[in-house]
Amino acid sequence: MHSHTRTRTQTHTHACTHSHTHTHTHAHTQTHIHTHTNTYTYTRTHSHTTHTNDNNST
Repeated sequence: MHSHTRTRTQTHTHACTHSHTHTHTHAHTQTHIHTHTNTYTYTRTHSHTTHTNDNNST
């Protein structure tokens, strides 16, 4: 999220033509990051569930 804000500010300073090219590249990268984050969240939730079950069994 931080990277997006930093890149946006730099792109604004650059020429208008460069802004268009940068936006297209960022859009593709964002989709990839989003998919990766989803997988990470799922793994974390699974770990937590197993821990809770262990405590309940005791």
